Amino acid sequence: MPLAPRFALSAAATLAAVIVCSPAAQGLASQSSGIRRDGDARLDSAAVARLLTQLGAVDSEVCELAGAALNNWGNYRISPDHLPTPRPVPMPTPMPMPMMRASFERMRMPRIRWRWDRSDRNDPSLLAAYAGFVRAPSACVRRIAARALAEDGSKATFNLFAGMLRDPDAGIRATGALGLAEQGDPHALTLLIGALKDQDAAVRREAALGLGDLADPAALDPLKVVAKDQSAGVRRVAVWALAELSDSTAEPAIGTALADADSDVRAMAAWGAGQLGDGRAAGALQRAVSDPAPEVRANAVWALGQLQLQSSVSALTPALKDADAETRSLAAHALGEIQAAGAVTSLGAALKDPAADVRRSAAWALGEIQSATAVPALGAALKDPDPGVRETAAWSLGEIQDVNSVPWITPALKDTARDVQVAAAWALGEIQSVKAIDALKDAMGDPSGEVRRAAVWALSQIDDLRAEDAVLNAPQEDGGGPRRAARVHLRAPRPPTRP
Repeated sequence: MPLAPRFALSAAATLAAVIVCSPAAQGLASQSSGIRRDGDARLDSAAVARLLTQLGAVDSEVCELAGAALNNWGNYRISPDHLPTPRPVPMPTPMPMPMMRASFERMRMPRIRWRWDRSDRNDPSLLAAYAGFVRAPSACVRRIAARALAEDGSKATFNLFAGMLRDPDAGIRATGALGLAEQGDPHALTLLIGALKDQDAAVRREAALGLGDLADPAALDPLKVVAKDQSAGVRRVAVWALAELSDSTAEPAIGTALADADSDVRAMAAWGAGQLGDGRAAGALQRAVSDPAPEVRANAVWALGQLQLQSSVSALTPALKDADAETRSLAAHALGEIQAAGAVTSLGAALKDPAADVRRSAAWALGEIQSATAVPALGAALKDPDPGVRETAAWSLGEIQDVNSVPWITPALKDTARDVQVAAAWALGEIQSVKAIDALKDAMGDPSGEVRRAAVWALSQIDDLRAEDAVLNAPQEDGGGPRRAARVHLRAPRPPTRP
């Protein structure tokens, strides 16, 4: 009787931890990464054989977890279905205050001593041990062995993997394709392209994955053909690989995949269109914003943000009310990327979304648009229960630089979250209004040195004698003192201070 999912996961994590903590596993992890810690036991072929034999006898999910831990360089894929599809949504909190940068520059990271050791990497006995498992019955064990063996990089290993592509067993052929891709040898290109015509979908999928990793333009046309494969899994990986090649000629194939019958393929195509950044995909992406699958909608709105076309605003604005919170958050971010002035009202309403991530994205977007009409909504967001939302709202008000926002911002100098206080001080320094002087002088007495320094910096931006006197009388460790006051007084040119 199979375990319930929560118990299966617990068992997998426990067994993976036991395996990884064993001396043999630690040796394999060190050999895989090329990094040996002082005191590590030297790995030997018997230890490799014992460990891989044990992994072949456990549940496949447990084996894959252990494989991900053992291949500890950080890019282990449990299967060809696990593809890296990052959707970067940078939301900066700049606060470019000189004294803050100086304090970070003074920080010193602890030194960790590692000894780079490749002595095991080409050990013939170890290579033989790994080679003995690349045809193991367990697909997981084969993958672990192939990855470790691929580190050898020799012609003999290349020939081993190439020969596996001719094996009658489809699983062995798939492992051979994996090994060739892991080696990264340019000569593997022709072999992997040939493997795209294999009768087995798993082999074609592994070959497409390898071609995406190699990122050679010669694979473009073969991958375009495979993007129409009868297997949805193969089509999905082929679309991912086309996006990884970053060639605009792949756009028609990716655009066609946006209408695929399989939602996973459509989601990958939406992500791929964002990766390519080709405006020709805008129409298909705008239609995908209404896709029944939430992952497709989320990727589509993210991709439209990457394209940064004003024509997409009408499709993105309704997505702020999508049933899926991630889609709403990405839609808000996309509108900020586009700097959609026409979406200010809708983004202001999104500041009341039940999901904090959505509210934070909406606040960030309003700061990017920099419309003074957003000040009341952002001012209200300074009382949001989530400190991340309050901090981003303060940052956005600093970006807008409207003097009418000062009464909203000054209470935030006493916020319970230090980051919100610092952001509020930064915003007031950006606005440069004399109305903020008294509140900033009070903030100079805050228990937090970071808040005090932010207040001194903000006062140094205001061209007023009261502000300069406060900077002059501030302790040197808080960024004040005669030198700072002299720099404030003599700097030129200075913009007129706002009333």
